[in-house]
Amino acid sequence: MMERGENGFTCVTHDTYFLPALLRNSPLWGRVEEGLRMFGIAEENLTAVTCFRLDMVARPRFSAQLFAPTATTPGTFGFLLGDAANAIHFWPGRGLNSGLASALSLARSLAGWWGRPLRDADFMRHEAIMGMLQYRHKSRAWRQMVTTDETGALEPIKDLEQLTTETLHTFVVSEPWDSATVGGDEVDVDWLLPAPEAAAVGPALAAA
Repeated sequence: MMERGENGFTCVTHDTYFLPALLRNSPLWGRVEEGLRMFGIAEENLTAVTCFRLDMVARPRFSAQLFAPTATTPGTFGFLLGDAANAIHFWPGRGLNSGLASALSLARSLAGWWGRPLRDADFMRHEAIMGMLQYRHKSRAWRQMVTTDETGALEPIKDLEQLTTETLHTFVVSEPWDSATVGGDEVDVDWLLPAPEAAAVGPALAAA
């Protein structure tokens, strides 16, 4: 965690700085500013930057009961959403799509809650949607980060430094690359969790 201070974003534990924020012309900081503008957030309201490893870890599940219900408490569930659930490298993309879909899925799972203690079964469809998001978006990301040679052996795209400048230029101007292997159906939350009727949501929100 790098918190904002007088000298930029710093980690007091490791005495390190978030360099892209100091180099205002850095490509990464430009993308951060674009993301803030997309959601109408002023740059000065960005108070901290969290650094985490982007990898292809597959989660076995995305929700868990942290505390059981008692006579005086309803119990507590915890959920993994966004990058905590499916961290996807920014180059292949899909991180924002996955994060919004996972939040929508959880919100719809809770839309019919009437104040009773929650159960694992209440999130069965949410778990299914999260599993589909993980499979679809991470498999898509993997396909876009590797290629195969004439023998079928995998090779990371980043290691193809022997390509000529003319070939690289062709890749750039042709825009999308291999659309066949990453095409197909998208994960639609409506498949398993349709939008609730307005009349059905009202009592649940009142009870909450």
